[in-house]
Amino acid sequence: MHLVERLIGEETIRYFDFLIEDHNLPPVPDNHRPHLVEAAMQVARHRLPCQAVCLAQAAVAGGLRCWPRAPLRRPTRLPRALPMTPRSPSGRYLPGTCS
Repeated sequence: MHLVERLIGEETIRYFDFLIEDHNLPPVPDNHRPHLVEAAMQVARHRLPCQAVCLAQAAVAGGLRCWPRAPLRRPTRLPRALPMTPRSPSGRYLPGTCS
């Protein structure tokens, strides 16, 4: 297996684990971990990295539908937000504030 494929597969697994933890889903059981690794390596072999990320997100979204007790976010984590750019009442950017 090529180094790039291995890196994409490992990064997909790391991102999948992060999403599971972020959404308070139960972790992947140890007996299912080899199947996850095999699937991630197949994705890395045949798909682009952005497609691997989308597949990980879709898998976690499916888990959220099956696990209704999982809250959408951890209560201690603040949502990520972009800084607000000042705007006029008409909704246009104020002069000198937009780069």
